[in-house]
Amino acid sequence: MRKYLATAIAAIMLSGAAHAATVTKLADAPAAWAGLAATSTVLPVGAGWVGTPPATRQGNLAGIYRSPFEPTGGTTLADWATVAYFAVGPGNDTTSATLGFDRKQTSMTFLWGSPDTYNSIKFFDGVDLQFTLLTSAIVPATGLGASLVKISDLLFDSVAFHSTSNALEFSNVTTTPVPLPAAAWMLLSGLAGLGVLSRRKSAA
Repeated sequence: MRKYLATAIAAIMLSGAAHAATVTKLADAPAAWAGLAATSTVLPVGAGWVGTPPATRQGNLAGIYRSPFEPTGGTTLADWATVAYFAVGPGNDTTSATLGFDRKQTSMTFLWGSPDTYNSIKFFDGVDLQFTLLTSAIVPATGLGASLVKISDLLFDSVAFHSTSNALEFSNVTTTPVPLPAAAWMLLSGLAGLGVLSRRKSAA
């Protein structure tokens, strides 16, 4: 019974696969980061690092990492140097870190610190590369400040953050899982009902 249930769920989720990605810059002003500080390194439900996780940093270290919460003009975030964030790249724990999910996702929002041309973020569905996010999608790549970025219209179950120089800093990763349509709930309810009947017959 469990085998059939898992197969049904997989078939329904795959039927909604997306084939293109939309990149949206939601904000690039320090005033927007105040609400992000408390959850900066909280991962989405069902997500976890695969292999070596990124370094968790605070503040700045010249040539190694730079906080996405650092003030770059305008409103200053209080205690910005104590807000934790993730970093990959030379001088950090790893140059690449992969975040895996226990179910397929359709969008991801995150704070991208000091976006630069040597940063890349790759989205995978299984072993298949679905989309590569480069700073060209949120021009300009300044190497300063931060951008709150959303990637949508994409089906993925893991994301690889990679930097070949200095660092890729990021935080506040949130994702949206593939929803089960109403028809799926009806199918699952029916399968569950069959399971109950099967158990009753076995008990009798």
